[in-house]
Amino acid sequence: MHPGAIAALLLALSFTLFEIYTVKRSGHRMQPDYILDKYVASMHGTELCGEPSQQQRAAFDEKYIGVRRRAAKSIGKDHPDYNEQQIEAAVVALETAARDSAANMVQTSGCEAKDVRKLLRSFEMRAR
Repeated sequence: MHPGAIAALLLALSFTLFEIYTVKRSGHRMQPDYILDKYVASMHGTELCGEPSQQQRAAFDEKYIGVRRRAAKSIGKDHPDYNEQQIEAAVVALETAARDSAANMVQTSGCEAKDVRKLLRSFEMRAR
């Protein structure tokens, strides 16, 4: 086999393995419950430490409704035995946990802490 072909084959194999590794490692970031957690935490952090404009809040809320709907759909899919009230309770539990986490972060670190500032930047990005 020609050395160039071997190098190309090894490069293609390396790229494929890297892609598999990347997808596997970041797969949780595509889960609706993870995304909902990030939305709620950024929203609550901003409520505690920021001053979003009405325009930012409206844009954020519009996206948040879709994220919340996808999380509920995912929970329903994962738990086909749940009725609508149980699905709603599960979504509320996720939201409560994210709110509590953000509130705890603000309470222990303050609004100027790096992690809290990340929440505020996250809100701003999601409000675009």
